[in-house]
Amino acid sequence: MIHQRVASRTYAIAGRNLSREEIVHKYLPLVKYVAGKISVNLPSHVEINDLINEGILGLIDAIGKYDDSRGVKFETYATTRISGAILDALRA
Repeated sequence: MIHQRVASRTYAIAGRNLSREEIVHKYLPLVKYVAGKISVNLPSHVEINDLINEGILGLIDAIGKYDDSRGVKFETYATTRISGAILDALRA
């Protein structure tokens, strides 16, 4: 039997080292908030859960690309990436 050890990468967000899953869980309310703000301007047939799913993808992208040395809070950066991912999905 072959055992593979997968290294869990941690990310420094808000002064703490967290796994990607922990960060997604922590910032899921932010994703829901952004998706809700965008959804009020959309037709009723657009599902909020679809927007949330796209927002989570934007959050995951933000986690990977965030650079703490730039002096921008993660929440600010993530909000931009989340809303951008949702808007990109709506355009597609």
